[in-house]
Amino acid sequence: MWLRLQSVIVAALFVSPAMPAAALDDSQTGNYWHRICSTNDDFGRLGCLSFVVGLEGGVTVGTLAARGMEPYCQPPTVNNQQRVDIFKEYLAKHPKDRHQYAPLLYFLAMREAYPCEK
Repeated sequence: MWLRLQSVIVAALFVSPAMPAAALDDSQTGNYWHRICSTNDDFGRLGCLSFVVGLEGGVTVGTLAARGMEPYCQPPTVNNQQRVDIFKEYLAKHPKDRHQYAPLLYFLAMREAYPCEK
């Protein structure tokens, strides 16, 4: 069941923009969010935090819809700043992928940081 859910989630993330990565609006890419999240001004920090909080909210709703099947297994004590740091680090370490859909990159960052035990 978990493998099936993972396949559905990954497939949905890949097709959700319904267009090739080259056609994505810049604000939908990892390149854009890497720039925003790397700034030291309040606008960038707040923008990055808001983006991550929104994505995490979507994951929470998706987890409820999937009857508790989590796409990654973060400890319950992880806070939003840690999530931002994980996303920023992933974007910095994967420049070749930053043209991709940013929500997918967030999902991959969190899966890398908090994989579920098999």
